[in-house]
Amino acid sequence: MIYQLYFYDGKIENEDFRNSLRDEAIYTYLTDSGAEEPFGEIVIEKGEHGKPYVRGNEINGIPVYFNISHSEELWVMMIGPSEVGVDIQKKRHCNFYDISERYFEDMEKALQFTFRKQINTWKC
Repeated sequence: MIYQLYFYDGKIENEDFRNSLRDEAIYTYLTDSGAEEPFGEIVIEKGEHGKPYVRGNEINGIPVYFNISHSEELWVMMIGPSEVGVDIQKKRHCNFYDISERYFEDMEKALQFTFRKQINTWKC
């Protein structure tokens, strides 16, 4: 089984459009994973830990889990055979020094500035 990420960069007009992005990604994942067609209706349930999954469209008996995040006009969805999580944030100007002075201990401030360049990289 595979995990896939789907991205959209653009204005999301309404909930119907957001749901169509989700459903298109789910159908693409089912097709790419070799699920048997015809696919059933997309019915979303929540698992034991509150993570969403697609009910009734298992692949070889394994449920299809997903997670969605968005920030302004950025949208990302991760899909896979187990509970998944994804987060995306639009990069904004931020005064890290002022934030660290208010909330961090001295050791945390030292580490934050030591690893400052790594904070802006992709994390997987």
